[in-house]
Amino acid sequence: MPAARYWRVSAFESVGGGDLSLTELQLWDAAGRVDTTATITSSHAPSGGSLAALSDGDTSASATWSALDVSGAAPFWIQWDLGSTGSADALSVLIGSGLLQELFPYSFVLSYSTDGIGWVGLYEALGVTWPGTSSTAQVGNLDPLAAQTRLILNFEEDNGALAAVDTVSGRTFTSNNAASAYVSTSQRRFGSGAAYLGAISTRFSCPANNELNPLTQLFTLEFWRYHVSAPGTYGAYWVLGTQASGGVLKYGTGYGTYYYSNNSAGTLVASTNVAPANTWQHMVLQRPTATKLTIHEDGQLRATATIAAGLSIGQAGSIQQHIGTAPDTSGEGAVNYLDGYRLTVGAARYPDANFTPPDRAPALRMGFSGARAFRRVKTGPRPLPVGATSDWPPSTIGSGRNFRGYSMYGGRGVIYGSTKNKGTPSNTPVGRKVRLFREGDGYLVAETWSDAVTGSFAFTELDPEIKYTVISFDHTGSYRGVIADRVTPALA
Repeated sequence: MPAARYWRVSAFESVGGGDLSLTELQLWDAAGRVDTTATITSSHAPSGGSLAALSDGDTSASATWSALDVSGAAPFWIQWDLGSTGSADALSVLIGSGLLQELFPYSFVLSYSTDGIGWVGLYEALGVTWPGTSSTAQVGNLDPLAAQTRLILNFEEDNGALAAVDTVSGRTFTSNNAASAYVSTSQRRFGSGAAYLGAISTRFSCPANNELNPLTQLFTLEFWRYHVSAPGTYGAYWVLGTQASGGVLKYGTGYGTYYYSNNSAGTLVASTNVAPANTWQHMVLQRPTATKLTIHEDGQLRATATIAAGLSIGQAGSIQQHIGTAPDTSGEGAVNYLDGYRLTVGAARYPDANFTPPDRAPALRMGFSGARAFRRVKTGPRPLPVGATSDWPPSTIGSGRNFRGYSMYGGRGVIYGSTKNKGTPSNTPVGRKVRLFREGDGYLVAETWSDAVTGSFAFTELDPEIKYTVISFDHTGSYRGVIADRVTPALA
């Protein structure tokens, strides 16, 4: 997300459903507070106290708004303007409580804008935890290890793409074989695609750098793997430099299903569990302490090894990282799909025990403290209203009540529908990318993936006075995109 000048909190709902009272409302990025020189305004003047109380660092003074202002017909919001030379990539807000829990926010939406006109929702906070009387709560969707995250590859590029972009640094990983190493939509664990490695000596490689080399630091490497077959002796998933002088994580029966080998130190840790074929498996190699390496498969601790505290993982200096086989090997390779590839350096992400694998694609903004990021597949338990269906291609778009999901202006409008393969038995629901555009100027308001099982999607917290266009896309290439225009949200 680009840094933005304007930030806004809207769609407030207090614990008691009535008046709203705040003693602090601060905007934070990964490094700390960013609103100390910002101009703060609100759509409605406080009925008690002043806006200045929200940025003074003191929870003894408050600003209060009536239930009519917070929940009335005119959208309610509080906004920061960082100035003509200011911008921020905010991740969270610090909220101060007063004396009464029922006046504290239960939910709200954080949005950003580059021009103060068009707004994009960053996340919705749901079920914010009451911090106690005259205390503060940090609420946002920052991954707690965002600062230590060095690499994220979700392979969301077009089908057949020969390069994948690291969303942390913008670094590009390029295929060495157009026929056997590319982004594919045939399989995916998350999103629209995965990396396909389909022959011996195939890989994606990035330019030489010194940021992806853990050396003596704690680290966690993780990815999702869909193994098809093994035409070569081994399959490799992480190569630091070269096999001869760096380090490599491989799959091969000679040393267990997974093993990590580090140049002259040889094999350091190996799992003896047989990895399943033709199913997605979460794989983790990490250094949870200075003297330990571990391997997890689907959250199960499969191998532990003791290493020297000063042992370097990888190769010192600026080196390439490869996903696939090492460039100095031959006769190795496996047919695999890889997705959700992430490297964390400086901390271990998972416990030194069994854990539940993540249920979403890795991102710097992962969701915590009740926050939910936008522009992601909505697969939560919140049901759609009865009758919220449409054909694939969508022939109808519905409107409903009691939804939250995306805010552009802090409004109460709702648009929902579902995607199905038309003409198949019972119009089978399918998961497809759906985008919402503001009709007046074509502005992309939001995008999501419909649920892979039910086909359902929803855009909520919309301005009910604006007409929108909804477009669904078939990433498999079997159908063309389908448009529903002049859609007006209903009031939630």
